[in-house]
Amino acid sequence: MTQGGEGRQIGKGGCLGLILLSILFAVVVFGSIIYVYRHNATPANRANEQQAIDQCLARANAPETSPADRQALMENCQEMQKQFLKKYPDAAR
Repeated sequence: MTQGGEGRQIGKGGCLGLILLSILFAVVVFGSIIYVYRHNATPANRANEQQAIDQCLARANAPETSPADRQALMENCQEMQKQFLKKYPDAAR
């Protein structure tokens, strides 16, 4: 394999190293995102997320909501609840 216009050859070890470094970089980036997501759980954030779920359920169960909208809203509310329980496994819902 040639690199750029310099005409240098990269050996198989160099390609493997580059691939491994790329994978390591991706793991570090995604690990950092997951860490921040999991540890950004303050009581205020938890209360806000719980309130958003409650408002979603109230809107879905409102008498003026059409059946089609109700079904879509309930699916969204259930997904919100699922994500909430993943983020706060100790939450009794």
